[in-house]
Amino acid sequence: PSQTQMETLPCMLAEPPYNVIMQGQSGTGKTLAFTIAILQRIDPTLKRPQAIVIEPAFELASQTATVITRIASNTYPELTVRVGVNGERYERGEIITDQI
Repeated sequence: PSQTQMETLPCMLAEPPYNVIMQGQSGTGKTLAFTIAILQRIDPTLKRPQAIVIEPAFELASQTATVITRIASNTYPELTVRVGVNGERYERGEIITDQI
């Protein structure tokens, strides 16, 4: 694991988890670290939101969703990720079944 992952994963996997704010250079393993923590806590049989990832830009949100989906694909093929972006509309009463 990277230094970032060694420092943050124990906090995120603790019971209860600690709040972690990660900042760092590209390629330090931040996305993988929080993806691992999220996937450890998700129940893919529950069709409702269970985790929210907030990103500062659409491109980063799309990249993160792709990483989470790829990592989860073998273990949790039924898991779905929705990217909510500015301007996206939902119908009143719409039930969101995506877990992330």
